[in-house]
Amino acid sequence: NNFLINMSGVNKIILGKRYEVLKKIGVNYVGLSNNHIFDYGIKGVADTIQALYDVGIEVTGFGNNYEDARTYYRISTTICCKR
Repeated sequence: NNFLINMSGVNKIILGKRYEVLKKIGVNYVGLSNNHIFDYGIKGVADTIQALYDVGIEVTGFGNNYEDARTYYRISTTICCKR
């Protein structure tokens, strides 16, 4: 299965180019400030951020410094429903 997520307890690792799936389904921006960001240490955080940037997904909530971690994005949406 190309989209298998390896799990260990509550921890999840998305391997390789599977981040591209997130981009393909329309994810453009993710927040990384959560209590599991360090589950795989500093290298895990760095790998995650780089993998997201590599597929064109922006991040907030973590960074190399205070300003990076507090980066914000304005997101506009148009919601239209037919009944």
